[in-house]
Amino acid sequence: MAHYKKEITKWLYILLDKFFLDGAFIDKHAIFSAQEYYGFIRFEDGMSLTEFSLYYNEDRKSNRAFLSHLLRLGYLEKKDDPEDNRKKLLYLTARGKEEQQRLFDGFNHRLESILNELSFNDAVGVLKFISKLNQITVDKFKLEQIEREKEREKLP
Repeated sequence: MAHYKKEITKWLYILLDKFFLDGAFIDKHAIFSAQEYYGFIRFEDGMSLTEFSLYYNEDRKSNRAFLSHLLRLGYLEKKDDPEDNRKKLLYLTARGKEEQQRLFDGFNHRLESILNELSFNDAVGVLKFISKLNQITVDKFKLEQIEREKEREKLP
């Protein structure tokens, strides 16, 4: 079994490289990095600055640089939080929504062209594999969360 795990790991890294490093999903002249590109597609209106930072899981300096870049491009705007005027929330502008949709459509087109090459049995196998990985990840996260809560309870 260890041999298969090693082989699966190798191929997962190759797949991720194709998706994000080799530019399979992004134009070689894109204004975003692969992580930023995917993050922008998944951006949801009304994020706080803190949520934005957590969402991109980068260091504070990188987050601020990316946020400034999106604001300068006119893709995002800051608005006061209706519940707390001290806080700012981030929203897509009309231009940002257009760009997000353009990127999303391009991503879907490329992904669909890859998935169309799979046979039915291959597609079912991939779906089972991804579902299993997702379930393992969710279960592991829940266990880690429970362990963190137990550790907090031990503190005075």
